[in-house]
Amino acid sequence: MPIPTSLLALDIGGTSMRAALMEGGRITRRAEVRTPKPSTPDAVTTAALELAAPLAPEAAAIGVACAGAVAGGRVTATAVHTFPGWTDVPLADQIGAGLKLPCAALNDARAAAWGEYVGGAG
Repeated sequence: MPIPTSLLALDIGGTSMRAALMEGGRITRRAEVRTPKPSTPDAVTTAALELAAPLAPEAAAIGVACAGAVAGGRVTATAVHTFPGWTDVPLADQIGAGLKLPCAALNDARAAAWGEYVGGAG
């Protein structure tokens, strides 16, 4: 399957959230905000959508990296003190629907490992 030329990368962490528009494998635009506290699913999803919305019109798809156990686009927190209430949250579906783009979610450590594999050591 070919990779779209314009991708929106979204990183959801316990301290901050970052969004970047990737075109041809290069970052062309980026934005960052603090992760809301408490970091409940609704608060984080709302903040992530607000962060990514200005970049979304130029993207063909979204990739989300998030802390926790991620399976089938659904997130369950492994650090419940950092992400309270995160049990089987359909993050990929929520972000994709909110931005009207196809969306995939992956554990942040796995996403970093994949990036190192594809792009080389950073």
